[in-house]
This record gives sequence, C-alpha cells and structure tokens, in this order.
Amino acid sequence: MKRTCIAISVAALCGVASAQSMAVSPDPIFSRSEGAGTVRTFGAYAAGRYQFIDGNHRGSSSILKELCFRHDHRNYDVTTGMGRSWTGVQVRVFQGELSTFNSTFSTNSSTVPTLVFSNSVSWPIVLGASDPLPNMWRIAFPFSTNYAYGGNLDIGTDLTFEGGSLANSASWSGSTRHSYYLDSFFVGSFASGSNVILGHTNGGCVDGGSSTTNGASVKLDMATYGPNMANVVFRNKYFILATGQNFAKNSTMMLALAFRAVVTGVPVGIPCNSLYLNPAVTWFLYPQATNSVGAMSPFAFGLSAGLTNYNPAWAGFNLVLQGAWTDSQNGRLKLSSASRNSFSALPLPNTAAVRMKTAYDYNAANATATFTGDGDSTAIPIICYRR
Repeated sequence: MKRTCIAISVAALCGVASAQSMAVSPDPIFSRSEGAGTVRTFGAYAAGRYQFIDGNHRGSSSILKELCFRHDHRNYDVTTGMGRSWTGVQVRVFQGELSTFNSTFSTNSSTVPTLVFSNSVSWPIVLGASDPLPNMWRIAFPFSTNYAYGGNLDIGTDLTFEGGSLANSASWSGSTRHSYYLDSFFVGSFASGSNVILGHTNGGCVDGGSSTTNGASVKLDMATYGPNMANVVFRNKYFILATGQNFAKNSTMMLALAFRAVVTGVPVGIPCNSLYLNPAVTWFLYPQATNSVGAMSPFAFGLSAGLTNYNPAWAGFNLVLQGAWTDSQNGRLKLSSASRNSFSALPLPNTAAVRMKTAYDYNAANATATFTGDGDSTAIPIICYRR
C-alpha cells in the first residue's frame, strides 16, 4: 500500500541543550538522551545510605563541582511522584577500585572521603507528564568544596540520608520503601522508549457514533535494537509504530507527527479538544483508514517494516503523535489524546559495559550494605558530574 505523507509548516527541528561542562555516566550520550531504565531505590528510604563507584572516567582528571540526577520520563501520579524531604543529607566523594567494590562501605575507598555536601534536602512532588524529554538535572547536590579528581582511580560517591518525611505525611521509617522514579540506562539487546500520554488517560474527544465513553487515543511505540539482537535484520535499528483507537468507524482519520510537544495542551474549540503538537515546528500528516470499531491499522514509520538505521545523532530527539478526525454525527473537527516518545541511545550490551556498581542500605548507620548491584539499571541512576 502506498503511504501518503504531507508536511506542513516550516521550522527547525527541536534541538537538545548542550551538556555545558559535565560528565555523564555510564555513557556521555545520556547527556542528551533519555535512558530506557528506571531507578526506584535511590532516595526511597527515610534514613538510607548509598555508595556508587564509577569507572567510566578513569584516566581523565577533573574538578568536580556538583553531583546530579534527573527524573524519569513518565506520567507521574501521587505514588510515583511523591515529594519528600530529609533533615540532613551528606555527600562524600572518594576514589576507589571498581574491581574490588563490595558491600562493606568502609573498605571501598582508597583515599580519605571528602565531605562536599551537608544540608537539608527536599525533592518536589511530580505530577502528570514530565517535561522536557529528557528531563533537566533537577536532583542536584552542589558541592560546598570542589573535589579534585585525579583520574588514577575510579570515582566513588557516598550519600547518607537522615530524618526523611513524605509530602503526604505517610509513615516512613526503617525498611519501608517509597520509590522516587529517576532516569536510568538499560542493559540488553534492545531498549524501549518511554511512551507518555499527553491529555486525559481515557483519551481525547468521543466520536458521536461511538459505542464507548472513552475518547480517541493514539500510542507511539519506539525501540532501539542493539548490535547483539538475535535477528540480524534488527541489529542497530530504530523501530517506530503508531496505533490508535476510538475514532469514527469505517472512516478516515489523520495522524499528525511532530518533533516537539506542548505538554499542557492548547485548547481548540470544544472542551475535550486540546492540541499537543507544537504549532511552531514542522508536522507530518498521514491519512489512515479506520475499521468497524474505529481503530486504525498499526502504522509503521521507517524504511522497511518500521525499521530505520540507528543514528547516534538522533538520540534524544522527541516525537509527538496525535490523531484528528471529523465527527461522524455533527461534522466537527475532533482531536485524540497524544503520545510522546524519543529516540533512545543503543542499549548497553552487558553489565560489564556499564562500569558502575552500587551498595546501599535502608539504615545509614549500618556498616554493611543489605543490597548491592553490579551494573544494575534498577539501582544505579544515570549520574551527572558538573565540572
């Protein structure tokens, strides 16, 4: 079947902010690209301790001025975005050996740890779709004293949290875990993008001839296939697939694709209509037929069956998808909810490629960590060091 694509408007693609002076682990590409993993353990305890060892910057000396992290890209709710505060947080930096890092906190430093941060800390409540993509480095610990990293050993960081309380005043102590979702990398043969719905979770407008109360919706699924995919056809490829439902039955709807979103939406006419594609950038329009239940056939973007060659320069670029149609009963223009995703970096092939480890415990006073992770993307966030 021949595919029709109509480009409207004229504008430059959405750029990604420069990394300024920073080092990012486990790969510098994450300075501009969302990771495909999520950390739920860091900052999850009222009085926890976390050590990280990072072997990605060995051989390159620098002056470190801040340790920072960022929120994961998702639709946050009162559970996943629960704000929290601690009466005291201390950050120490040391140098050590990735190869000998273990669960005994005191044995992991080859140099005397330097206290670089000591203060009360609050992490904000996060609700709705996170923005931008990837997020800014908002979870930051600015150093009161710059740290001179010599480059001969690996970078170690040791964070202790005390006096934690939740924004909703829920009970929080001991091993009780309340996760705060931070961005992380992914290890494996492929990395799935983080699809986020823009608009109401039940969809946008409802067609007058629909048999459901749910509004029309679209979904943009994206994946980055790495070099160790079993099927050689998929290796080093992007996969992009659009689906949609609850449009006018046996009709034609329009898929609109853009490179930048308006996360809060722009009202268009009737209350259910909000435009989430930024009107200042180029749109690409794809007319699609709908079936007897108002669903469009899955539509694959790309050169062949939804596959496009991997290009590291694309990592971090956003795609936003929304549907439009003419109501089957009153002829009004109606809009679906929207879906936003981004081109991910290639997944890391194995834990050895991460070159990072962690040890952590829900009791900051314990000398030995209850939990450890070697290249564990569920416990090690993407880390930024400002220089």
